[in-house]
Amino acid sequence: RIALCCEDEKLKKLQHLIIKDTLVPMFGKLAVQSSRSLEQVTEIVLSGNTVMSHLALGLSALSIGTIPFEPLTKVFSEHAAPETGLTNCPNARVRTVPAIAGYVGGDLVSDLYIAEPDPTKLELIVDIGTNGEIILNDHGKLTATATAAGPAFEGAGLLHGCRADIGVIEKIICRPDDSIDVETIGGKPAAGLCGSAAVDFIASAWRTGLLNDMGRFDLDRLRAAGRLVQMDCHGMNINACIIVPREQSGLNEAILITEFDISQILKAKAAVYAGIRTLLERGGHKIDAVDRLVLAGGFAAHLRIPNAITIGLLPEMPLEKYDVVGNGSLAGAYAALGGGGVWQELHRIAKLPDSCHLAETSEFENRFIDALAIPNLDPDEFPETMEKL
Repeated sequence: RIALCCEDEKLKKLQHLIIKDTLVPMFGKLAVQSSRSLEQVTEIVLSGNTVMSHLALGLSALSIGTIPFEPLTKVFSEHAAPETGLTNCPNARVRTVPAIAGYVGGDLVSDLYIAEPDPTKLELIVDIGTNGEIILNDHGKLTATATAAGPAFEGAGLLHGCRADIGVIEKIICRPDDSIDVETIGGKPAAGLCGSAAVDFIASAWRTGLLNDMGRFDLDRLRAAGRLVQMDCHGMNINACIIVPREQSGLNEAILITEFDISQILKAKAAVYAGIRTLLERGGHKIDAVDRLVLAGGFAAHLRIPNAITIGLLPEMPLEKYDVVGNGSLAGAYAALGGGGVWQELHRIAKLPDSCHLAETSEFENRFIDALAIPNLDPDEFPETMEKL
């Protein structure tokens, strides 16, 4: 998206995709569902990452992609809805939650507002999406960073990956006898799998020995179970596991997870975990000192935390220290529609965190390499997980 901003026509196309092709139809559906006219809408609040906030308003995000990764603006102007292309809301004004930095946007500002960090504690706020955005609350001092997790957790880039929807696999359990149990949203025939299900698969397949520490299949076991598929991918031979056979699938083809899919998930989880560890270490803290870890975002709302710990995505901590708030970005936008000084509070919060660029730290690179394994190349990071294995 950032690269496309180098041409005005492509920038306009991106804005068109967001506004005309996405929000306008969605608003129309909401109007039908609520039996209300969109002419009655007076307030629209946008909350999202810094790049998407720029694009929605027709601003170039090009500067976010180059050092020092600074956006055109962190505080966005208010607009009449028709000025942005939201012509079906002629009487509304559009306000956009301010950003913290180029890769830490208004979504994290909203998350912070919803999470209500305690200035007397050591806390982490982690929003897992295309970027793994992380904020450390070190007894009232806030530091923000982002890791390039990639879209694998949202299903993108996986052979049969997709966003959560009816018929999509939401849960996978690999059994010691190499049978595989799946659950789909709505109980419909499988039409793909979402990111949280891929995490389930990796965790349970590793526990049973079907996957090794580097995310490679035990081919003899897969073959014996009748689940092995070997396929050509850009001239490379890729091993895959049949999750749902063709005759039970809603796609008229078998649903597979490939070793390439697994590598995408492992790279994404390594980036998030390395970001968490690096922020803590730069503050002089260890995992066991964390009082609370807040998980935000739509993906996190459906994540089974024990499985996320097993694969090394999240640190090994007592489950009671985890606090899942769900889509904090949406919740913050909703809160800003009301009164009570919420809008002013969001602007105050956006100014609080310092920014940390992980690419400038040697700790991040070392932590990232260790975290590419399941759960980690350093077994001392996950003692209980290794003991249970």
